[in-house]
Amino acid sequence: MPKHWFKTQNKTDTKNAEIHIFDFIGEDWYGDGVNAKSFNRELKALGDVDTIDVFINSPGGAVFDGHAIHNMLMRHPATINVFIDGMAASIASVIAMAGDTITMPANALMMIHNPVTIALGDAQDMRDTAEFLEKVKTASMSAYEARTGLSADEISKMMDEETWMTAAEAVAMGFADETTEPIKAVASFDALKSFEHTPEFLTRKKIKNSSKGEDTMPFEMKDITRDFLVKNCASLVEEIKKEGVTEGTAAARAEGAKAEMERIKSVEEQFMPGHEALIASMKFDGKTTGPEAAVAVLNAEKQQRASIATNLQQDAPAPIAQQEGKDQPVDLSGLPVEERCKAEWEQDAKLREQYISLEVYTSFTRAKEEGRVASTTR
Repeated sequence: MPKHWFKTQNKTDTKNAEIHIFDFIGEDWYGDGVNAKSFNRELKALGDVDTIDVFINSPGGAVFDGHAIHNMLMRHPATINVFIDGMAASIASVIAMAGDTITMPANALMMIHNPVTIALGDAQDMRDTAEFLEKVKTASMSAYEARTGLSADEISKMMDEETWMTAAEAVAMGFADETTEPIKAVASFDALKSFEHTPEFLTRKKIKNSSKGEDTMPFEMKDITRDFLVKNCASLVEEIKKEGVTEGTAAARAEGAKAEMERIKSVEEQFMPGHEALIASMKFDGKTTGPEAAVAVLNAEKQQRASIATNLQQDAPAPIAQQEGKDQPVDLSGLPVEERCKAEWEQDAKLREQYISLEVYTSFTRAKEEGRVASTTR
């Protein structure tokens, strides 16, 4: 069944269909996100359609899932119309490039930047990871170049600078075709805090102002004053009154509140992309300290990497098919990794669907065989 973040729909009595992508790309520890395997299954389920309208509001996410989704849409025979309802950031902007038309409301945003990853190892491991990221960047650049007509140097500079574009700017530079009237924002994403130049208003969440009955922008911890509590937390104030708080206990509670805010801040400092829900649960459990949060996040990251590695092994194509007229499979184990990957790439169509290019597959295979798979590439 489609999850809340992803919906496909055939329009009644027409050969048109809709796809809604309203979450990050990839899949986290809790099973949330738009992963390529589910997307492929739902796309095929649409059947014979002439037009697909793709609605996007996503902060980006896993690069390989994003490239796979982009390629699926590019191969589909239907006309693809992309509508960026809120934002298409990071790898979500690559998915948007698959549209035959790309439309952005005046208040929508698009962002492109260099791919990032998390890696462990020695200096050589870091050099290999940097080389790997450069190849991933090149793969993303090809989608932007084909759509915009901008040069590789221009696209690379924009990615280096983490470029946020309004609808008008995206149209002017060829990343979109037209703008429409503004629409009401439909979501905000904690993951946006991990980018370097995210517009501040995108990382805020609205709250209900009980005194005015309307949505307002959120408050900072430093703004929690007596007047704020009286205006926005009437039930809490009444409860405190009933308890007959003395000046001594009030001072103690103020000290406790300060300590709690410091604890929450120390937990927030352990933020790592892909573990937003875990951080949120520890922030408000009233007990987890910063060091404990760091250990929990590292353990979760380790489990996530193990899960990703297992999934990659399960999803990886079988060994190259048996040679024609032979009963035994071709033994490539003695070949250098470059030659072995090239042979597998040329003979296995499923492999070519799963990876963007032979270079990316070769780099990933080398990293996996050396025991240093760079996971959660975003």
